[in-house]
Amino acid sequence: PQDHAEAAKWYRLSLSTLFSPDTNVQIRLGEMYLKGDGVRQNPARAYVLYDMAVRNGRVEISGRRDDLANHLTSDQQDEVRQLQTHWNTEKDPTLTEFVPDLFK
Repeated sequence: PQDHAEAAKWYRLSLSTLFSPDTNVQIRLGEMYLKGDGVRQNPARAYVLYDMAVRNGRVEISGRRDDLANHLTSDQQDEVRQLQTHWNTEKDPTLTEFVPDLFK
């Protein structure tokens, strides 16, 4: 059996390193947040992770991200804006320093 919680922990750790984030990790962790596999389900965080992957060159994920955006509640949209505001004001498109706090 797979341990999704353990996988999520390692994906979050991978995103929080000083190394460039792996877009595969961004996408997989986004899927985990979307489905609630090993983490509390959170479509807003899934959206942010998909958006990170798109901004880091994985344009094939843009359809998945955009479809998710069409299904977010207004509260979830507010959460996305809050997370992305921090992302943009930190001038760090990888969120390397904010990710540990953001994705607990």
